[in-house]
Amino acid sequence: TTGFSIDLPPPLTSSLLVCCLGLFFVTTGFSIDLPLALASAPAVVGLALALHLSKTAIVAAICTANQMKPAAALRSGLLLSQGGEFAFVIFGLAQTHGILPVGQVKLMLTVVVLSMFLTPFLNDLGASLSTRLEKARGGLVLQPDSEDIDKGEYVLVCGFGRVGQAVCELLTARLVRYKAFDMDPYRVAEARELGLPVFYGDACRPDVLRSFMSDEAQLTSVVVTLDDERSCTKAVRALRRQYPTATDMPIFVRAVNEQHRRKLGASSGTAP
Repeated sequence: TTGFSIDLPPPLTSSLLVCCLGLFFVTTGFSIDLPLALASAPAVVGLALALHLSKTAIVAAICTANQMKPAAALRSGLLLSQGGEFAFVIFGLAQTHGILPVGQVKLMLTVVVLSMFLTPFLNDLGASLSTRLEKARGGLVLQPDSEDIDKGEYVLVCGFGRVGQAVCELLTARLVRYKAFDMDPYRVAEARELGLPVFYGDACRPDVLRSFMSDEAQLTSVVVTLDDERSCTKAVRALRRQYPTATDMPIFVRAVNEQHRRKLGASSGTAP
């Protein structure tokens, strides 16, 4: 916001932001009265849950009123249900002007800090609940449009997470066409907005694979980049039931460790 801001290199500005954010959380931690928090643990937990539930309901209702899907509204509500940093200013002023006693202010600050701590876990919970809700409502379309079934050879990528995206970028750089599947509807929606050939579905299911196959399109190989070891092994075994040998279909899999690599090798999967 100053006249010298354009002269600061991006690494320096990002480092300053990280330092300021770390300083904020350090000072926030010092504001907690640990003996009081432990003595009033039921009240702290109850107030934190009440805060999350009430804010989730309010945000979800606002999102639904603005024509957002129920699953997206629920996830947004859970993600925004924590107490904000402005609460520290409000409670500080309330203590200064004698509106709230010191003990009550410390208790409320502890509730706000706890709600901030729970935010990453609520984000994961929201992603899981919204995915289940979309599945129950049938809002996730697995069948491709006619324009998605195009001609030529392509590689199938199972999983569009961090590793899957890196694989797809490498294939694009080598001018190799691909199609990717992922089980996260929001990740798929973001990729589709960018025009990427990413679809929601389980590539281990034969009916999903067949829906993208045509007489003029040929699947040349499969790359499995799922994060979970069990999911990777399950995907390879399911694909091998449809394509029994490596000659029929080369399968390249992301191995978690050496033991997992040997297990994948026994399932005729190549784990680099």
